[in-house]
Amino acid sequence: MFRNYFLLSVIISFSFCLQIYGINHGLPHHFDHDESLIVESAMRTGLGDFSPPHSGWPASLHKYVLFLIYGIYFIAGKLLGIFSDVNDFSKYFLLEPGTFYFIARLVSVFSGIVAILVIYLISNKLYNKKIALLSSLLLCATFTFIDLCHSAKQDVTMVLFLLLSFLSISLITKTGLKKYYILAGVFAGLAISEKYNAGFVVIPIITSHYIWKSINRESLKRPILENNLFMAFLALGITFVLCNPYLIVNAE
Repeated sequence: MFRNYFLLSVIISFSFCLQIYGINHGLPHHFDHDESLIVESAMRTGLGDFSPPHSGWPASLHKYVLFLIYGIYFIAGKLLGIFSDVNDFSKYFLLEPGTFYFIARLVSVFSGIVAILVIYLISNKLYNKKIALLSSLLLCATFTFIDLCHSAKQDVTMVLFLLLSFLSISLITKTGLKKYYILAGVFAGLAISEKYNAGFVVIPIITSHYIWKSINRESLKRPILENNLFMAFLALGITFVLCNPYLIVNAE
């Protein structure tokens, strides 16, 4: 047991070094248009702008997450005497935007570290500890994954929520308990709120339900949307709406 935790801590430390190295690339300039969309949109949220970062990019949870973190940064800075008021904070953003991009990239790093832990848990539940360690190592050393952890964009956070949904899905196949359906739905809603293409996660949620029924030799002739599946999709829908308040604010 101690050996596995030690190896996992080594993998996480290795991943952190890979993710943090070069994280300030390009700063104080910012050449990635998508990064600019999210960071600037997060700052505009303070002015009551709940709309998505871009009309063709409707999922908007990440901008609210960054807005909350920037709010904590402002409060801490005000307590320390760095910022006198909101206007001073806004001027600082215009003069030193690199700090805000760096903070947003750290969010991706944090999400990446947690994602490695979650993929370890999923692999351990479905297979064994050796497969779990190998899965974590392969993810942490994947070039695309490291590159996305260097970005202020929402891709890594979306992957984290997808993995958390898959963790609940793996527990559905093991236990069939309602709470795991609800958790799978909540995390799926969070993932879809980050990027709409995460919506394909509904397929494994449905599949896991019928795998559990098949394993336990329960009837497959009941209505497709059974109680547990209904709770999963209800949790998904409520989470999605709560994470995208512009759907309510800008409803026509």
